[in-house]
Amino acid sequence: MLNVLYDISLLGIAYRNRSTFGLSRTTDHLLRALLALPDEVRLAASSDVSFNVWLFSRLYWQQQSFREAMPWFSDAFQASFKDTLREWWLKDALFAKQVALFKRLGLIKDETQVYRWRNEFMELGFYGTPRGRLADVDVYHSNYHLIPKRIQQHAGVKAVLTVHDMIPILHPEWCGMLGDADKYFHPEFNLPATLKGLNRDHWLICPSAASRDDVCNYLGGQIDADKVRVIPWAASELFYPCTDPERLRAVREKYKLPVGGHYVLSLSTIEPRKNLPTLLRSFYRLLQQERIGDLYLVLAGAWGWDYGEIFTELRKSRMLASRVILPGHIADADLAALYSGALGFVFPSLYEGFGLPPLEAMQCGTPVLVSDVSSLPEVVGDAGLLVNPHDEAGWAQGLLTLYRDENLRAELSHRGITRAALFSWPNCARETVGVYREAGNGAA
Repeated sequence: MLNVLYDISLLGIAYRNRSTFGLSRTTDHLLRALLALPDEVRLAASSDVSFNVWLFSRLYWQQQSFREAMPWFSDAFQASFKDTLREWWLKDALFAKQVALFKRLGLIKDETQVYRWRNEFMELGFYGTPRGRLADVDVYHSNYHLIPKRIQQHAGVKAVLTVHDMIPILHPEWCGMLGDADKYFHPEFNLPATLKGLNRDHWLICPSAASRDDVCNYLGGQIDADKVRVIPWAASELFYPCTDPERLRAVREKYKLPVGGHYVLSLSTIEPRKNLPTLLRSFYRLLQQERIGDLYLVLAGAWGWDYGEIFTELRKSRMLASRVILPGHIADADLAALYSGALGFVFPSLYEGFGLPPLEAMQCGTPVLVSDVSSLPEVVGDAGLLVNPHDEAGWAQGLLTLYRDENLRAELSHRGITRAALFSWPNCARETVGVYREAGNGAA
């Protein structure tokens, strides 16, 4: 059996921020699928990014039912440093109590500065997973972050890195980064630093062939292309064809969707890469040309950044503004009904490392209309309609086709459900274990 040290730093960041995101969701799904293979791998948890991320990763781990099956391996501090610590430095409640006492006594005025000192003090002694705990580890799997030096220097541990996509490097403008992009990267999400630390001994996992090609083209001979594997992700069990009329009605009512009309759905973070202004212009073109009176466009998802152009487009026409609904974040429990109630799902993104929303829609039986770029054709296959992301007339025609052709919608629904069944987290976990075995030279 392989002993795998699994980096849960992304889950700690999500726990700290009280908000899941694409990277954390896929990390969590894979982790739980791996834990369901008890005869294949023995997992241990780690976090090596920083003291802050380590702290919240450990808090997350402590609250999980699987913590007994997945021991914690990151001690966080060098022994000599750890011996100097007092318990109240590590426990937030005790630290806050001590700070409040100091403030009452007039010893401090600004507790914010004290917390900064505390964090800086902890970072000075932060160490992460100690070398002494690596003796029985076969594989270290990082889901995003830099592979620690002590892992790279340990001959008995093979390193695996998941590279979700190359968006921040290839298109920094879609991430709000202009000019010298290197200085814009947050230390917790510094993809260039992560990739810079790779060498030909490391194994990489990408969720799509498009991402694999981008990684290999960018890194060239720095890595061994034969050690870069494609393992697709999957939609979760949250997504299914919802046919309960009451549930469908309740979701329409909750998010103020039209009761007497049809809607096409787009679900994503509201940001430039999702190309939503193009979709709005295409939808407006459709409304003008065809005089359709019962079709609405739902742009669902959390607000990201630089979304002003969306409101610029909506201000151009009262008719368009009256037909576009912006419900914001959608609760997980409502997603299946929201997808299932849509006439179709539309996804005009300019680039995706994988593209989970179209797969989620297909698993719900919703016909999809997506961009024909990056990984999206791999995900959708022949189960959906594909359009150039910049072709406004093409998007308008695609929307019109979905609106008018009931037989095509039924066919695409059937194809989508069939294709979505090809993707599963158990399969993803088994293929990941296969990479672990190759990396570990068949260790068992």
